[in-house]
Amino acid sequence: MNYFTKAFIVILALLSVIKFNTGAPVENTSLTSGSDAKSAFGQAFDEIVVESTLNVKRKGSGRQSRNNQPSITRTKRQHGFPYPSLNFPNYGDSVAAASAQAQSHQAQSPFGNFGASASGSQSQSLAFGPKGPFGSASFAGSQQYMLPNGETINIAFGNSIGNSESNKAGGATISISSPKR
Repeated sequence: MNYFTKAFIVILALLSVIKFNTGAPVENTSLTSGSDAKSAFGQAFDEIVVESTLNVKRKGSGRQSRNNQPSITRTKRQHGFPYPSLNFPNYGDSVAAASAQAQSHQAQSPFGNFGASASGSQSQSLAFGPKGPFGSASFAGSQQYMLPNGETINIAFGNSIGNSESNKAGGATISISSPKR
């Protein structure tokens, strides 16, 4: 069944429920308390007059000039420049992926508390352009340990690489903090 058929059946069912629940005609029903035919909500009104005003203000001019240079507009589906140009044409494939995780643990014992947490993330990308394939990959992570004697150990590490010698970076650090006395 399509959407309109279902909607029609629901409306038809609602109308039939309303019809069967109101057995008496509308003109014979009234909300009265007692036999004196006085309304349960007080005196009936023939007319209710509401006076109000509506003020509409014009919005200030929101236009602001950015600069005096002509803007460059491109129409939809306009193709890029051919192969040898400096602009990167869109005739290659590209892929990318990313992932992140986090976890933690806390334990209490008569000997003290122990807690640990860790998080990590990874990403990679690969694209093919006029000068051949190029890509990059990176990862980073951190760990924290809270020992029963109150010491905290923090470890952080990361690395990234691209497809040239200057696009490599990495590092790691470890810090240990003693308990507050």
